[in-house]
Amino acid sequence: MAHNNIERRAWPGGTVAPHDFPTDVQRLIFEIAARRDGRCALQLVLVARHVRSWIDPILYECIIVRTQHEASALLETMCTKPPGFFDGPVRALAFGSTITFQQAKPILATSSSHITDFAVWGESRNPSVFLPFVRSTTLRRLSLRAQNAAELNIPPAVLSELTHLVVLGGPYSWYHLRNAIHIVKACASVGDAGASASAPVTGPTAPTAAPASDTAAATRMFQSLTHFGVCSQNWGSTQAILKVAKHLKYFAVLVPPHYKAAPTIRQRIAELGDRRVVLVEYEQTVGSWEVDVRGGASVWDKVERLVGEGRFSERAEDTWGELGEGGLKVAVHVAAGEKPRTGLRSGTFESLFFFGVACGVCVESLV
Repeated sequence: MAHNNIERRAWPGGTVAPHDFPTDVQRLIFEIAARRDGRCALQLVLVARHVRSWIDPILYECIIVRTQHEASALLETMCTKPPGFFDGPVRALAFGSTITFQQAKPILATSSSHITDFAVWGESRNPSVFLPFVRSTTLRRLSLRAQNAAELNIPPAVLSELTHLVVLGGPYSWYHLRNAIHIVKACASVGDAGASASAPVTGPTAPTAAPASDTAAATRMFQSLTHFGVCSQNWGSTQAILKVAKHLKYFAVLVPPHYKAAPTIRQRIAELGDRRVVLVEYEQTVGSWEVDVRGGASVWDKVERLVGEGRFSERAEDTWGELGEGGLKVAVHVAAGEKPRTGLRSGTFESLFFFGVACGVCVESLV
């Protein structure tokens, strides 16, 4: 009987009308459509009241506030929603260049309780100033960008939980990283001195060991980090994170398309010899961040693929296999008059050597 009822209410061609689907199937269809096209989602909320209740949370899963006008509109919308509405659906939040601090604070207070992704794409303001007001304890991905020099101040409680961190713009100084590498180096120097000396080193020149608690605290702040992205002007000053972040798998140097200095950066990465480091073209815009958050082809998909393929850039010829195991197998013993031992193609060593001299780079033997 039910079958006959469906037949009578079928659309032309025998297609079953939407209201004949079970409610859970209808909801699934609407949710998939809304997530695939945000503009479509804005139309779907007009279909029916129960459909709006399904789609509304999806509209706020990813909130991007680019301008002061958009911030004002969002604050007005928040006043129309029931208390706690934004506690659940918001998973990603981004601020653009012109949003004011006074606007950002109530937005963070209302909608940052459960975010896993946060981004600040500013121009003149230090992007880390908003972080103390983020309420989420599940923040795992952070992207910061500004055009001015600034001191990054990522709260330790936030930093220690991050798995993905992208730092663009600047240039920046970063106390927590400087402090961590200083402590790690101090411990390493004390260990080396203890291993090589037959008697304890005393006196004013004796290395001072960092307390074990300080060492643990310094490295613990980077303990969860697996993905780190940085722009070209900051990558030299942040290479130390390769030693401090024990679980780091990917270090991406992110440059705009057709970046003129890309060949130099590729050369420096090859000299570094760390297979976690890769050069990738990346449009440094909030739109690129949004693609990643919404499940599109992200920059991290590309980075993971390149590292997995043993490449250090998107150029097909830039593979570690071309350079041999362990990076550049180059031995430079000019003072001793020794000839270089290298498996590189003819002429490659000479170009690398003169490049290193010009840049003040010491090319050590990795053989």
